[in-house]
Amino acid sequence: MTVVVEPVVTEEKLRELLAEGAEQRALDYKEELNLSERRDLVDIAKDVAAMQAEPSGGYLVIGADDHGNPTARLSEDQTRGFDEATLRPKTSS
Repeated sequence: MTVVVEPVVTEEKLRELLAEGAEQRALDYKEELNLSERRDLVDIAKDVAAMQAEPSGGYLVIGADDHGNPTARLSEDQTRGFDEATLRPKTSS
């Protein structure tokens, strides 16, 4: 399962991001992300900070390998935490 955290991302936009096929300054793929692991929280906080430095922001696509291929390594349970209300407090401390 691939998850993109943003207020509105259409399926078309997600397909476009995956089709890029390589990470860029404003696009980062993560095969998995465990929000209960401090190491993963530090990693995503760094990525968010880097995206904020980009003039147009950026995208973190969770559940895709470095080439934009969906990995299916996230459980449905893990994906429930990928919303702004959950992520903001975890990455701002």
